[in-house]
Amino acid sequence: MTRPKVPFALLSSVVTVLMAPVVILLLLFVSLGALESGPAWFAAIVLALALGGIVRPHLADLLALRDYGGEVSWRGHQDPPALTFPSAAVGLEAAIARLDRMWNSDHKELTESVKVLKTILDRLPDPLFMLTAERQILRSNRAAHSLFGSLPEGRNLATMLRNPDVLETVDTVLAGPSGREGGKGKAVEFSLPVPIARSFRAWIEPLPEPASDGTVAILTLYDQSAEKRTKQLQTDFIANASHELKTPLAMLSGYIETMRGPARDDEEAQEKFLATMAEQADRMGRLVDDLLTLSRIELQEHMAPTKTVELDHILHGIADMLAPAVEARKQTLEIDLPDKPCVVGESDQLTQVFLNLMDNAVKYGGDGSTIEVVARPEKHNGRDHLAISVIDHGVGIAPEQMPRLTERFYRTDAARSRELGGTGLGLAIVKHIVTRHQGDLAITSTPGKGSKFTVFLPDAPD
Repeated sequence: MTRPKVPFALLSSVVTVLMAPVVILLLLFVSLGALESGPAWFAAIVLALALGGIVRPHLADLLALRDYGGEVSWRGHQDPPALTFPSAAVGLEAAIARLDRMWNSDHKELTESVKVLKTILDRLPDPLFMLTAERQILRSNRAAHSLFGSLPEGRNLATMLRNPDVLETVDTVLAGPSGREGGKGKAVEFSLPVPIARSFRAWIEPLPEPASDGTVAILTLYDQSAEKRTKQLQTDFIANASHELKTPLAMLSGYIETMRGPARDDEEAQEKFLATMAEQADRMGRLVDDLLTLSRIELQEHMAPTKTVELDHILHGIADMLAPAVEARKQTLEIDLPDKPCVVGESDQLTQVFLNLMDNAVKYGGDGSTIEVVARPEKHNGRDHLAISVIDHGVGIAPEQMPRLTERFYRTDAARSRELGGTGLGLAIVKHIVTRHQGDLAITSTPGKGSKFTVFLPDAPD
C-alpha cells in the first residue's frame, strides 16, 4: 500500500490542540512580566513547527492503518503498509490482521452455509416460497420454478397463484398476532386446472421473527394429485369393473351350470360352450389389463416425459405387427413420414397410442380399403408440434357420437366392438397418454367415408 499524504488541515488541527496548553502558559508568563511577548511568540512558533515535524509521520502511519483496515474489510487480505514507526503500531496492525483472518473464515463459512441451504431447498420435492409481509416472493426452489415455468422471485404471490382461498389464507397468517387467527400456520387445499389438473395442499407458516432479508413466512405446496387420483381410481375401477364384468361372468356361470346339468353328456355342446367360455375369459382378461393400464397412466399424467423418441421406428414396428390383419382384410397400409420425425415422449406409451389408433383403423376401415398414417410438422397452440394422423376410409362416426368417443366404455357400436374384442377403453387410454405428453387429440369423421384421428405431440429440441 502507498502511504497517504497528511492533509494540512488535519496536521494544523492536531498541532493546535497540542500547542494550546503551551500558548496559555506563555501568555501567563507574559502577563506576569516574566517573559517578553516577542521571545514568547518566537518560542511558540518554533515549538509548533517542531511538533508538526514530529506529529506528521505518526499521523501518516495512522492514516495508512485506517486505509489498510478499510481495504481489508472490503476486499479481504491486503499487504500491510510500510510504517515510519512500525513498533508503535505493531499491535494495531496485528489486530487488524487477526480481524482479516476471522472475517475470511466467517465469510467462507457463511458462503458454504448459504450454498448448502440453497442446495437443500432446490432438492426438496415440494414447491417452496419465501414471502415478505407484502406477499412478495423473495426466494423459491427448483420445484416452484418447474411448476410455474418461470422465476417467481420479485413478483407478488397473487401473480403466480390466483386462487382466492390461498391468498386469503396467506393474508390471514401474515396479519400477525394482531389478527384473531393471525400468527399461526394454516393449510388450505386448492387445484391448478392447467396444463393438467392437479390438486395441492398449501401450508403457510410464519417465522418466529422476520429474517434479515425480509422473509416473514414460508409457503409450501404439497402435490396430492396422485393420492386423490388413487382414491378416485379405486372407486372407478370397482364401479366400472363390476359393470363390465357382470355380463361375461353371468355367461360363464350359465354355461357352467348348463354343462353340469342338461349338457353333461353332450360333447358337441360342451365343445361349443368351452369355446365361448374361453372367449369370455379372454375378454375379461383384456378388460382388467386395460383398466390397470389406464389407472397407471392416470397416476403419471401430471409428470410430463422428457426423453426424445423417434416415431419412424415405432410406426413401422406397429405396421409389421398389424401386417397379418391387414393382409387378411386385403387392405393397404401407407405410412408417410418426414425425415427422422422426433418428439418428446415415452416410447412404450406412444407405441400404445398408435397401436390403438392403427388397430381401430384396420378393424373399422373396411375390406380392401387403404389405411393412411401421415405425419407433418405444424404449429399448434403457438408451439411447434408434429401432427400424426391415422386415416381410414370406413363407415365413419355419427356427429352426435363424436364428443363421447374418449369416454370410458363408450362404444359407437357396442355389439360390433365386443365382437372385435374391444373393451371400450382404447380411446380413453389414448387421450390420457396424449394429455400426459402435453399434446392434443383431434378427431374428424364423415359417416360412410371414414375417420381421421390426429395426435399433436411437441417437437423434440434439435
